[in-house]
Amino acid sequence: MAERVEEIWIEKYRPKTLDEIVGQDDIVKNLKSYVKAGNMPHLIFAGPAGVGKTAAAVALAREFFGDAYEENFTELNASVAPDTAVVLRMGDTVTSVSFEELDRLIFGSSEEEEYAILQGVEVLSVADYRIKFMPVSAIARHKAERILRIKHEGGEISVTPDHSLIVITEDGTLAPKLASELEIGSFLVSFGGAGGKGKGEGEGKLPAEPFLNFLDNIAPMGDVCGDAAVEKRVILDAIEAIDVEGLREEEKEAFRTLKKLACSKLKVLKVTDVREEGYNGWVYDVGVPHTEMFWGFVPTGGAAATTPVLLHNSDERGIEVVRNNIKNFARMMPVRGKFKIIFLDEADALTDAAQSALRRTMERYSATCRFIFSCNYSSKIIEPIQSRCAVFRFKPLSYEAVKKRLSYIAEQESISITEDVIKAIYDVAGGDMRKAINALQSAAAVSKDITPETIYSITATPKPEEVETLIKKALYEDFFEALDMLNMLLDDKGVAPDELLTQMHKTLLNMEIPPEKKVYLVDRIGEVDFRIAEGANERIQLEGLLAYFHLYGKRRVEGA
Repeated sequence: MAERVEEIWIEKYRPKTLDEIVGQDDIVKNLKSYVKAGNMPHLIFAGPAGVGKTAAAVALAREFFGDAYEENFTELNASVAPDTAVVLRMGDTVTSVSFEELDRLIFGSSEEEEYAILQGVEVLSVADYRIKFMPVSAIARHKAERILRIKHEGGEISVTPDHSLIVITEDGTLAPKLASELEIGSFLVSFGGAGGKGKGEGEGKLPAEPFLNFLDNIAPMGDVCGDAAVEKRVILDAIEAIDVEGLREEEKEAFRTLKKLACSKLKVLKVTDVREEGYNGWVYDVGVPHTEMFWGFVPTGGAAATTPVLLHNSDERGIEVVRNNIKNFARMMPVRGKFKIIFLDEADALTDAAQSALRRTMERYSATCRFIFSCNYSSKIIEPIQSRCAVFRFKPLSYEAVKKRLSYIAEQESISITEDVIKAIYDVAGGDMRKAINALQSAAAVSKDITPETIYSITATPKPEEVETLIKKALYEDFFEALDMLNMLLDDKGVAPDELLTQMHKTLLNMEIPPEKKVYLVDRIGEVDFRIAEGANERIQLEGLLAYFHLYGKRRVEGA
């Protein structure tokens, strides 16, 4: 591998054996018993991110197959052209980089490796109609012989025919559509100014169909009915004329979806040409758990670039992959072993149809193939698959487990870290080992003299004492001082609103506040979290939360 990969500590210090996995002693003991017996059942690894699920699967394969583990172990791959660029964030550094550049950094001169885990890196994506950075699970590549060059109003993008781009459906939701199914006049999703009130109001267009379907017989849109796309300001005017209270419950839900879309920064670009060409080279993808989407564009030199469009990460969640890719691997005889292992990461994102097809594949090839499903929630795996697997539930790593691994890495890298630094890293990362290692590496790159302040700064995480001060100011002191502190955290320190809300929740539970008061305040934090998730303005909601804290604190002091 290239030298760059060796510099990524998450990869450099990934456990190679089961003995190197920390914090999951009972699970490791059971997995070792499988190795000793020379056989294993299908497995489900369930638990939060960064607790050792992928590491355990790879280490298990290594111990079963030794040097032949790569031939007997597979994951899934991808399909975007090398000139496509994405926007990445690692720590507080944001940069745009093409897949061609990523290939050189990650795979170097290797012509064999097709997969690399990149946790600790985030890519610009979309979640609940909001543009935001989301964690990357991996980068994958494979060879392709055909490619589609899709020209649109903002430039062009190149993908393989079986890759998907994101479109807006007839009910206003975002969904993948195969590139091979696109035609001239189709709409791709891009982004521009926000459609809500204020700067950028009404910028761009959205498809008319979902709004016409909803507004028909409720609030007719008049002369825009014949258009394929509508200016967002027209849509907003029509939405504001709707009597929401008069809607049925299912209509209210549809209304909320369409309003979030209209008030978002999303817009559409019309496809102007689709051309299939011969191709002989690598194509790429990034795994983006939970959203399965990322923004891609083509740099055109200097600061210029084509307008970004929303891409779907690899289409390996659907039934065709189970019928083709997985089945083809499963039917092959193992190399120097009794069986092969198929590892399905983020398996809870598989469609129900794909899971049902997979159940039949598991039965047919049980003599030569074993499956390991990795997921956050085992309840999202259909019951027929669960009943065929041994389920292992990975717990968040304890402070002692994280401390042990960080101390080992610090010793290997010849850096000195104190107990306070490790506590700060654990406060930032919780039980997520990947996040902890990434925080340590980012801090070491800034300064060899690592302090707790360095950790909080490079991860853009507020210190617990800062959050506690913010809460106390809002509850007992000057409300406007609390507002100033909120602005300082959001603007000067770059703390993400959702991260601040999470820290407020965690800090509040540990503060010396009467239990009955905590109940009301935690309930309010939950309400604000829901509103933000539904698309409300983050700053206004946080300011409103501080206002509620202040009014509640004042009322309690006055005995009201």
